[in-house]
Amino acid sequence: MPLQRSPTNLTNSENDLRTAALPNLQSQESCSSPNISTRNKKRRLSDDDSEDMLVSFKDDIKKMLSDMLSQQNTRLNALEKHMIDTIEKNNQEMGNTLNFMSEQITAIQSQITSLEQEKKSTSLEISILSDKIDNMERNLRKTCLEIRYIPRKQKETKSDLFEMIQNLLKQLKLENLNPQVRDVYRLPKKNDKNNATTVIFEMSSTLARSTIIEHIKKFNRQHSTEQLSTTHLGIDTARLPIFVSEHLTPKNTRIHFLARDFARTENYKFCWVSNGNIFLRKDEHSPHILVKNEDVLKSIKDKRQNE
Repeated sequence: MPLQRSPTNLTNSENDLRTAALPNLQSQESCSSPNISTRNKKRRLSDDDSEDMLVSFKDDIKKMLSDMLSQQNTRLNALEKHMIDTIEKNNQEMGNTLNFMSEQITAIQSQITSLEQEKKSTSLEISILSDKIDNMERNLRKTCLEIRYIPRKQKETKSDLFEMIQNLLKQLKLENLNPQVRDVYRLPKKNDKNNATTVIFEMSSTLARSTIIEHIKKFNRQHSTEQLSTTHLGIDTARLPIFVSEHLTPKNTRIHFLARDFARTENYKFCWVSNGNIFLRKDEHSPHILVKNEDVLKSIKDKRQNE
């Protein structure tokens, strides 16, 4: 066992010194520097105080969120109002533009309608004038005959042309009609290469003209192997066939050309001219068709296609 030391016996003088020193030490501790802070222990909160603080914190959070939400709603409402105002303004501008364009389109349509009516009226007037001019030309040409593909003589004169017609009437045994020949002239050449052109001769009456046409048809039937040619006119060139017909107007000349082409392609047996009019006939048992214009040919073709 460890040794236990017994406390040393102090003398009476030592005890007195020790006792006297203790109060001095206590007084020094009490008179220590005021700069030395002493740590105070905090008071522990109770459960009621903690609950009150939590409620207060929640209220503060709620108020802060409510303020933020209110600000956001204010901003969104302002933005929405701005967008609505902008859209309404744009829609109004677009509406005004569309109304303006609609008015312009309506005005243009009205002008187009007016122009179409004017065009129809003008076309009708042109057609009427064209028919009048054609009728006038037909009246001027109703006593005229034309002989196509007649070679031109060198230094040809008016007397040569009259002599040519007299030779023709002689071949047809119509010498009595010589005095009724009022005029003879040659149409200008269409090009320099072709020396054969058309000769026009005018009779004094339509009766004389019709008589000549009838005798030409009779002559060609009787002389099927030697029909009328340049030799019958007293022209000293190679024998060339000649064709005598009514002197048609430019309009009827084109219609006659189209009618002959139509008769060939559509198998029409007859196509002829009488008193300036063009006729078609399918066969001997079919009625004759007066071809006044190109629309008649078109209507016949359309009718056949629909059958």
